[in-house]
Amino acid sequence: MGIGPTQSAWKADILPLNYTRISNEDATKSRIFYSMLDNIITSAILCQEIQVRFTILTTNFPFVTTT
Repeated sequence: MGIGPTQSAWKADILPLNYTRISNEDATKSRIFYSMLDNIITSAILCQEIQVRFTILTTNFPFVTTT
């Protein structure tokens, strides 16, 4: 057995995680993707909060119109 996986490991459907590699380009794309996803989730949460506050406002102050 050398520095690589054993012969039986190469025949397996899945290799151990320490033999998985990700390129720098893929890592950068992944960071960008998750950063964008985080921004989308944050925006959705803020929109939901605004909607809740608007509902409370229009319920407590009926003179506020929605037009």
